[in-house]
Amino acid sequence: MTEPATHPTAQGQPGSANPPQRPWRLAADLVRTDAALQDWPDERRAAALARLDEAGLPDGSGEDWRYTSLKAYGQRWSTYLAAAGPSTGPAIPGVTASQPVTDLQSVTVHVQVVDGVPGAPAGALPSGLFIGSLRQLPPDRRARAGDLIQRSDSLAPESLVDLNSALVADVIVIATDAGSSLEDTPVHVHLQGSGAPAFSQPRVLVDVAHNSRLTLSLEHSGREGTLANAVTQAWVGQGGHLDLIRVQCLPDDGMLTDTSRIELAAGASVHVTSVDLGSLLSRQSITVVLAGTGATATVDGLFLADGHRHIDNRTLLEHQAPATTSRESFRGLADGHVRGVFNGKIIVMPGAAGSNAALS
Repeated sequence: MTEPATHPTAQGQPGSANPPQRPWRLAADLVRTDAALQDWPDERRAAALARLDEAGLPDGSGEDWRYTSLKAYGQRWSTYLAAAGPSTGPAIPGVTASQPVTDLQSVTVHVQVVDGVPGAPAGALPSGLFIGSLRQLPPDRRARAGDLIQRSDSLAPESLVDLNSALVADVIVIATDAGSSLEDTPVHVHLQGSGAPAFSQPRVLVDVAHNSRLTLSLEHSGREGTLANAVTQAWVGQGGHLDLIRVQCLPDDGMLTDTSRIELAAGASVHVTSVDLGSLLSRQSITVVLAGTGATATVDGLFLADGHRHIDNRTLLEHQAPATTSRESFRGLADGHVRGVFNGKIIVMPGAAGSNAALS
């Protein structure tokens, strides 16, 4: 991938005496010092910025981005950067950008995340469940969260993940205790964008302990002009199970890039259900790594779109261990001038004997 086309507002004029200022550098300069995270050191941000300097944002040159352009996405960001000032910071938790789609009467635990900053959970947390900000983790949770974050640092770089890492304001941590069963007490996380001039960078960290079960729904919405770059990382321990429901219902001019990575230990399982209903541009990338023997993954997706929407779903199911199983099914219904993109891959790595996979 190469650096995106030069935009005067964000990067300066090509060939000028001064080197161009990249938009992520401008944005990083605008992050207020009080937004710094104790467990998100400056070194991590600096490393992410350096990789962005080298690779830039996706420009359509690779197979994964062949049908989706981020030109309008970048232009909106440049406009927001021009409008933003040094005092621009994350929105105040608890400010509602839009009403959630989910019927909250049937949800035990609800969390609002506005422009990447989580508020306090609404509803009593059941035994065996922890939800909190990375800023406020107790010592017994901090070490585990740090281990999971470091796992992501060791993965092959992804530009949009690096962008999130460089500009993230906070991280919401959702963790279960070993042996806990929380399927009947689902967690609903409402990820909201407040609109111009905020560029939301929500980060969700999910830790499903061994032999525990969790149902989690992530709902992306926001005000007009919402621009968001979300990252979700999940680890499911041995014998654990995660039901993950993702719903995107942004306004007609909303833009979202959404990157998720889920790793499964031995005997662990995940069922991902993804639904796209809104936005002008939505690009989702889901990677499920079946890292342990006997792990199982089911991924179901649906988009319903009209007007001039562009909905892009990219999935990768990677079988790394023997006797692993995956099933995937995606469906789309488009009307008007909509463009729907699906790019699905299943990879069976050396040593993953007895893998069983199907994609529809």
